[in-house]
Amino acid sequence: MPKTYMDLSQDNLRALTETLTRRFSAEIDREAFALTCEGDDEGLVLTCRLARDDRRGAYTVEVHSPVAHFENRTAARDEAVDAVGYVVEQYFSSGREVIPPLDWQPFSFGGPEVYIRGDLKNELLEDAADQLLAQDALPVDAEEP
Repeated sequence: MPKTYMDLSQDNLRALTETLTRRFSAEIDREAFALTCEGDDEGLVLTCRLARDDRRGAYTVEVHSPVAHFENRTAARDEAVDAVGYVVEQYFSSGREVIPPLDWQPFSFGGPEVYIRGDLKNELLEDAADQLLAQDALPVDAEEP
């Protein structure tokens, strides 16, 4: 089992969340940022989520920062934090038109690469669709006609 790392403490994540909230306070409306960070021997994934309180919109960006691309874990972590900030800035400065690719894509500020992906979902609509599909689902052991 790979070793897990806590590259950002809960206090660090809270401070980053507060920084994003202050920085983009004019752009967010009934929305809240949430950040998580998971690390293992190979690197870390920093996830930033901006979700509406009514679940009608959730923007997510993930940054994977492989430790092997950097001098050390701290540099990999710092690049992931910078990349999240940059991608969120692009999202807002584009009028919420620019979102990260759905699949991992390389991204660089001119130094070592990180990988980004993201999405934009209407979670309320997805839940309703899942419920509708579940109502029409056939039992697994149903015979074909």
